[in-house]
Amino acid sequence: MEQAIEAADPEADAEVVKLVKRNGAIAAYYVGNDQRKSDDFETALATYDKGIAFSPGFLRQLYQYRAQALEEAWAKSQNRYPPTSMPEMSALNPRKRIRRKKCTAKPKTSLP
Repeated sequence: MEQAIEAADPEADAEVVKLVKRNGAIAAYYVGNDQRKSDDFETALATYDKGIAFSPGFLRQLYQYRAQALEEAWAKSQNRYPPTSMPEMSALNPRKRIRRKKCTAKPKTSLP
């Protein structure tokens, strides 16, 4: 993939290069997750770094999972693996909907 990006003409193939970099970031996301889940943290970190280099602002999850792989590697080196204090990634999702209680109080005064 890196060879294809280097061989492409940046001006004529700008859209193709952009798509290839995004696809490279997505591939790095999935490959890095598989490596992290199989406890191959060093390779997962290198894969996440490669995905971030392809498209730095495209996938926020690359940064989150890279941090998680670093924390898991540290916990394993300290004989604290698996870490128990780590939140699930779904808990870090800012778009997660928060349900609020409905207000059942009636107004004290009414307008004339």
